[in-house]
Amino acid sequence: MSATAIKAASPDVTLVIAFDQTKPLLKAFASAGVDTKKLYFVAGLSNRFERM
Repeated sequence: MSATAIKAASPDVTLVIAFDQTKPLLKAFASAGVDTKKLYFVAGLSNRFERM
């Protein structure tokens, strides 16, 4: 699913399960206007990207 499709769906939350692709995904989400405060990550990733 693309970032624009996620934005258009207006979900309550979005679960992100990615590793090497997480940083580019976050940038795409932010560029598409996805509310990044509604993103949830698998254990171990949330600390790596909190300040993006």
